[in-house]
Amino acid sequence: MLADIHSISDQIIIRKSLKWKGIHTTTGSLTDSRLLYDQLEKFIYHSFDQLVSNLENAAHVHKCILNMCSIKSRLNEIPWVVPNNLNSEEYNIFINDLNFYLMLSGTLLKSYSVFKGFISSDQFPALTKMLPIFGSHPKRVKQALTSIPDSPWLQTVHSFQENNKFLKAITELEKHTLKTNLNREFEILLNQLLPTFSVQLYTQYEEQHKTRVIIDINERFKPFDTIPKQLNIGYRNLVRAVFSALLIYGDGISSKLIPVYFSLMGKFLSNNYFHIKAEIHYFKKLQKQVGHLTKNILHINPMLTIHLYDILSQLNQLKSVTEPISIQNTFITWTHNPKAFVKMIQDAINDGYISLKGNSDVKPIIEFLCNFVQVKKQNNSGVLTMSSLLTYFKKANSGEL
Repeated sequence: MLADIHSISDQIIIRKSLKWKGIHTTTGSLTDSRLLYDQLEKFIYHSFDQLVSNLENAAHVHKCILNMCSIKSRLNEIPWVVPNNLNSEEYNIFINDLNFYLMLSGTLLKSYSVFKGFISSDQFPALTKMLPIFGSHPKRVKQALTSIPDSPWLQTVHSFQENNKFLKAITELEKHTLKTNLNREFEILLNQLLPTFSVQLYTQYEEQHKTRVIIDINERFKPFDTIPKQLNIGYRNLVRAVFSALLIYGDGISSKLIPVYFSLMGKFLSNNYFHIKAEIHYFKKLQKQVGHLTKNILHINPMLTIHLYDILSQLNQLKSVTEPISIQNTFITWTHNPKAFVKMIQDAINDGYISLKGNSDVKPIIEFLCNFVQVKKQNNSGVLTMSSLLTYFKKANSGEL
């Protein structure tokens, strides 16, 4: 059966290269897609029964699905464009071939519905790889599809196209990129974003992962009807999300975008130690997250580690130039009896004179104070650790001090 599908596909590829011009109906030139679909559906359900009964290995089914995907990929090599100026005979042959192509997509999607519990997402082909791909304007495609009789596979294809989360996320992202008042550097980043996510997805694991990335970017776009020319915190987070996606998946372009990122963030980071420190923290966290990603399955930029090192080096250099004196391990030191310090602070908290962000809990207040206050031990042999100081406060609270 797969051999027949390969043979039919070979003939379609030839007709497609000729744009169906001069093609005549001959014996075997019209495919009975309904008969083929019925045979493939029986094969799918038979294989499912065999898997449930442990009479067949999922690896065999997986190979069959990959083989059918390879056939569809071959049919995609030349984009499916609705041809012009065909006579009725040529157009009927085109519609017949298009119906076969859609039947192949519908069968692959059917196999997903049946076997998704038996084949892992990092092995199953991406749903977008199973869906049909057209090169014509949607209106022309829709017009051609009206010539195709309704069928189970056509219904399946429509259902999956309408509900595919990746395609929905990409469509929303396209709308966001049309927003006005774009900063020049940010526009450069956005121009690379859609091409980066328009490459072929191989597995459902990759498709699901990249869908989450795009949805996150879309969510960060939503607060902005227009993009502000000056960076604020919300805009900075959007820039981070876009730039990080390009770094991770933009193989071959990410190194060129690093100077664009620093130019865009220049005024936001300029002479602001805390903003620079926040960027360092973000990219260090990104480093750790990337370390846990399945790089081969997700097709991650092979130069990513080097690019992250380069970014962090530049940020650390900016940090060293802007680091304020007050941050450089400068402490207020309490040299009197530690009990006196504890009593003073405890009374002030109890009386409502000291709080942290409106909260009067002792622990967070002491943790914050320890960033710039040192309390000498009773014998002046050193300073109390944060845990020792908290122990003093616990005793004071219970009346043991």
